[in-house]
Amino acid sequence: MVKTTLKRIFAIVGSSLAPIAAILYFILGIQAILGIAGDVTANIFLFIIFLLCFAVASLLTFFGGKVLFSFLNNENDDEPFLKLALSFVIFEFAINLSEICFWGGNAANWLMLIFSLAGTLTLLVRITGLKTAWYTDVVGVGIAMLTAMTAACASEGVMLAASVIVAMSCFSIMAIFALHLIKDEQKSTNEEKEESEEK
Repeated sequence: MVKTTLKRIFAIVGSSLAPIAAILYFILGIQAILGIAGDVTANIFLFIIFLLCFAVASLLTFFGGKVLFSFLNNENDDEPFLKLALSFVIFEFAINLSEICFWGGNAANWLMLIFSLAGTLTLLVRITGLKTAWYTDVVGVGIAMLTAMTAACASEGVMLAASVIVAMSCFSIMAIFALHLIKDEQKSTNEEKEESEEK
């Protein structure tokens, strides 16, 4: 009962934060498109940033809303949370790769590129249904949270706020999947009693 309640709380908090982050990424996209001026290379880069921000804003809103309505309707489907985290790490991979390709990047770009690639591969393994000995739910979302925290440390303004909110959302997601790993003690006790009675 307590575990179920905690899952619902973390799910509602995490899914509610996602649209807030989406609004901030949409603002970043608008800022990028308004920054287009005379330099062709810079314009191409800013247009790519606009597309990436718009895409991640849409995906965060969609998957966050899907989980929120699921838990409000007592369906308890937290699977879209993985796709939400995957959307974010793919966004970070693409935006940092673009930064490196266009401007050479810096240590923060390379660090986030490595983190986001690791998160993308880990979450893809889980979403595609491949069986693995690792707890890929917690590990994958944990890497997404680490990526968001690194992005927050390397950013300022709207990007800083968006990264912090995504990190908080990933923490809520990670808590849900960590709760999945905790066995229901009461259930196991009842099963043992039933087995002893049958004997």
